[in-house]
Amino acid sequence: MSNNSRTKRKLTLYLVSRESGISAIKFMLLSYMALNLSQKQFSVAYILTLVLLMLLTPIALSLIRNKNYNILLASSSAILLIASFTGISLYSTQFEEKSFLILTFAVCSFLINICESVASSSLTNIKATHPQDAVKLTRGIVAAAGIIVPTLMGYAMLTSNAIPLIVSSGCLLLSVMFLYKTKLYSHPGHSYNDKAKLSFTKRLTMSATVKWHIRMERYYLVIAIINQILITLVSLVVVPMIIKENFSGSEFSFGLAQSGTALGLALMSFYALGKLSKILSHYTLASAGLAGASIGILSLIFFQDNIVGIMIGLTLYGASVGAYGIIGSSKRIQAYPDNLRLSLSALDQSLSKLGIVLAFIVVYFYSDQLSISMLTLCISIIYLFCAIALLYVPNWKQFTEMDDKELKGYYEKITP
Repeated sequence: MSNNSRTKRKLTLYLVSRESGISAIKFMLLSYMALNLSQKQFSVAYILTLVLLMLLTPIALSLIRNKNYNILLASSSAILLIASFTGISLYSTQFEEKSFLILTFAVCSFLINICESVASSSLTNIKATHPQDAVKLTRGIVAAAGIIVPTLMGYAMLTSNAIPLIVSSGCLLLSVMFLYKTKLYSHPGHSYNDKAKLSFTKRLTMSATVKWHIRMERYYLVIAIINQILITLVSLVVVPMIIKENFSGSEFSFGLAQSGTALGLALMSFYALGKLSKILSHYTLASAGLAGASIGILSLIFFQDNIVGIMIGLTLYGASVGAYGIIGSSKRIQAYPDNLRLSLSALDQSLSKLGIVLAFIVVYFYSDQLSISMLTLCISIIYLFCAIALLYVPNWKQFTEMDDKELKGYYEKITP
């Protein structure tokens, strides 16, 4: 067997075990919190999670930046297992202390984020030497886990929490074992920021300057933040409300709904986007994606008590949001200056998290007055306005028509 074949097999085993384990634990935590807590309690849990992520993730990643990624991933996985086991075990014994469970959810979500961040960084070396194989494998396995795992875990949770917990824990332990055994990721990759040797403050200042001075980026960023807020509200507020009201809080129904969204995103990413790009320009396709998301969400009003209708609506929603996100993200990332690419992406995520925190604060205070139909209709209308607004973003049309060569370092060229 050739070295390339062995490397691909090792990478596959690692990615399958890692993604299956993380996806399973994420679904189990989210399904319990979203389906069993009140909207106010869940809002508190999610706000606490986002605050932890914004405050501690940069510190944690900077402290362990030069450490061995094998040891780090193994340690974070072990801590994640212990924390998840504690939270879910308490739930399975009908533990009534909601404040402790809220804290457990926040801590587990933070650890999952660290685990995913470190694991993504540890793939740098493989992506550098086998870029096509690594990227295809990563995208494919992540998509498959998003589609299959929620449905399987939801079905398993109908009878017992022990089996899903054992399976997810076993998958994560296997991923650690494969990581140590294969020695694929012994050395951490170096980012563009490492090469540039810029301080955190300098990178933050330069990134904010790029965002502020490029008019198109400012306008687009507002739409991107609104999109992230709406995605979060749909997956964590609208869908759980529908499942609780019409399907008695069934984890299996929630899993089917989550799988529907992931299926739409996978179909758009791997198949439909390439076909549609031959018919429509990226300029038109990105706005059509937001308009399609509006239709997909609106359909939930008419199919609230039909799980098949909900899955179809969420599949359309996932595909539509995927079209917009893939086009916008891929082009903007290519246009970012090399030495600020990671910082600019991190700034986008931080601003989105801040917007989501504000949105959940509003949900907290108005949760008693929220109805599924009204909230869904409002989200659908906002998506439609965003689709129209995107057409009028300055220079957006010319930007989407640029090829890869023109996009490379484009923001650096036009920044004063």
